[in-house]
Amino acid sequence: MNYSFVYSWNQVESNLSAKRIVVHVCFMIVKRGGRLGSAGIVGILQRMEEESRGIIFEKRVVVATMDRMLYENYPQYRRNLQDAIIELLGTKISKNVAVERSKDRGCSLGCFKLHVCARILIRAR
Repeated sequence: MNYSFVYSWNQVESNLSAKRIVVHVCFMIVKRGGRLGSAGIVGILQRMEEESRGIIFEKRVVVATMDRMLYENYPQYRRNLQDAIIELLGTKISKNVAVERSKDRGCSLGCFKLHVCARILIRAR
């Protein structure tokens, strides 16, 4: 594994064991983030499944969008996210869940859309 990015990133000389520790911690953070993200996605989908009486997982493909920079620049995050979704939902149901990158130029538009959907759901109750 190439650890030269640790030096180029922070301009600090360090020994190989310190570089390995930094890389290992970064990979652990990415893995944890992917698993937490997938837990959030699955939790939202399961709630939608309960409220729609079984039409989410069975009859259609559900697309969840992620932040474009995070999803494109960290392939390990993407893999951890997809693996955790398969682990939580099972192989059969997880085939109906697609995680793709967000097409907007930032998270503000996505946050606004989420806010509007939440307001609509609150008013519907």
